[in-house]
Amino acid sequence: GWYDDVPAWRNGFIARFQVNTRIPKWITYLGNGALDQHNPFCIDAGGSSSPITIGGFTDDGNFPSQPGLGYYYQPGIVPDHTATNPVKDGFLVRFDQAQNLQWASYFGGQGGTMTAPENVTAVLNLGNSVYAVGYSSRHVAGDIRIPLDGDPNDPMFFNQFYNYNGQ
Repeated sequence: GWYDDVPAWRNGFIARFQVNTRIPKWITYLGNGALDQHNPFCIDAGGSSSPITIGGFTDDGNFPSQPGLGYYYQPGIVPDHTATNPVKDGFLVRFDQAQNLQWASYFGGQGGTMTAPENVTAVLNLGNSVYAVGYSSRHVAGDIRIPLDGDPNDPMFFNQFYNYNGQ
């Protein structure tokens, strides 16, 4: 079952179950307010002894954003220029094997007229790296978007240009 005391808003959750018995070990809300929307889209646990990375989108200005040394860090939501999704950004959250929060970050920019928010739609823990994919947007007159980090001259693929096409 489910409980909805504030129609049209959602609180995402994370649940961990025992493999053999399917009994929940813990279940928690992802966020801290009834008027906030948290939509976890993807998770990569890697295995029982691996860290867990979760991605999605939220409009919670009190989301537990927490820096981690050497990790991407956007400390707050970047407000959008649209009335339909005014303040939603993607997020990345990483927990250790004991469900302790290691780091958390927003992931977004200043969107234009998109009908959906910036979002992280898939994550993968691979060795010492976390890979995340999703989508973002940019306001036509602005230049605030996901802060990119990379070297255009490096042999690894890096595209620094947002391909705005007027849509």
